[in-house]
Amino acid sequence: MIQNIAKRLCELINVSILAMRGIIWHALSEWQRKYNKTITEITNMSMSKRIIAAKEIFNIGKRELKTMLNEPKEQNEILLDIIFERAFKYYMEYINKLRM
Repeated sequence: MIQNIAKRLCELINVSILAMRGIIWHALSEWQRKYNKTITEITNMSMSKRIIAAKEIFNIGKRELKTMLNEPKEQNEILLDIIFERAFKYYMEYINKLRM
């Protein structure tokens, strides 16, 4: 899943796949420390809690990327918000396919 999300994000933004995987991994690690849970525990959560956790992880990753933006910073932050919403939509589509 990390590889798929990283690949999808890299299609939308000019960041190397290795850097994107690192950002996603960092976001997952931060979420784990915050909630004292392992990533595998997410799969045992209810669907609503799983979606909330995923959204939090996406937001952490987006925050990390925003620290690396070039000028015009405000314009690039807006673009990054849009890109991450598209990526989250892709994640939701993936989750819905698994449920069927």
